[in-house]
Amino acid sequence: MTFLGMALSLPLIALALALAALPVWLAAKVLGAGQSQLWRAMLALVVATALSLVAMLFTGLWSLLLVPAIFVIVFAKTLEMSYLGAFVLCILAVAFQVVINKFMAGVFA
Repeated sequence: MTFLGMALSLPLIALALALAALPVWLAAKVLGAGQSQLWRAMLALVVATALSLVAMLFTGLWSLLLVPAIFVIVFAKTLEMSYLGAFVLCILAVAFQVVINKFMAGVFA
């Protein structure tokens, strides 16, 4: 990849990360997380995704149980909330993602 290609793709990667972290951030705001800044939501999402990929490489089928637990633990620690709150955050973030997808589908249709 050329330098120009990499320079042009980095803002797109940042935009994709911000759009992926938006539902997590909104859910953290709604639930009143101790740290509910957008950059903390991005950090939690990146760390949880990286740990989940490593877990999937080494645990095989057990990753179906391990990956949700990883997301709950990372969200609880990074966003400073309880484990039950982080579990609800995961569910609420999925719901927000569905709403955002429906909105974007309507805008770009």
